[in-house]
Amino acid sequence: MVKFCLILGFFFVSCETIKYKKLDDGISKIPVDKFFFHKNYRNKYEIALLKMIDINSVYIESFYLDPKDKFFNSQKGFNSFINGLKFYGNGCVSNFVINKDSLFNLPKLDPLKRGSRGISFIKQKDTVIEIIVPIDETYNLGKKQYYLKVHADTLFLEDKQTSLRYIYLKHKLHGENTKFKADW
Repeated sequence: MVKFCLILGFFFVSCETIKYKKLDDGISKIPVDKFFFHKNYRNKYEIALLKMIDINSVYIESFYLDPKDKFFNSQKGFNSFINGLKFYGNGCVSNFVINKDSLFNLPKLDPLKRGSRGISFIKQKDTVIEIIVPIDETYNLGKKQYYLKVHADTLFLEDKQTSLRYIYLKHKLHGENTKFKADW
């Protein structure tokens, strides 16, 4: 019985969720604690943004590879939405869910009103981005970590937990989408 309680207790501790509030879009959730990123990242890691990343662009998920190296086109298939990553000069990262039909006419990518929040930092000589996103079927928030590499206009993200690898292609932003700032 004691062994069962210890296992059950460990399960709940390892599935820690983050208290959240919703943004103006009514869907996106962010940590309630306005110092969350300072306590968990800025005070612990070297916050860094690779110089090759264009902060006036959004990087759109275009392909992914499964653990068996099978290649998939993210823009094909039944899902109507794809991820877009926007980087800011202060190391902040936004993950926007974008309708595939609006890729050529992007909506407002205002990180204070929509999208998931994250940060880019150095961890044991690797560049890592960690994004606070829904982690379960009830949309509780948790941390999702990706190892980042850049080649020309392409980002390569690796999720070490699932062994999935994602390829993001650069799309230049125009107008007001170049003016939004991130402040976490």
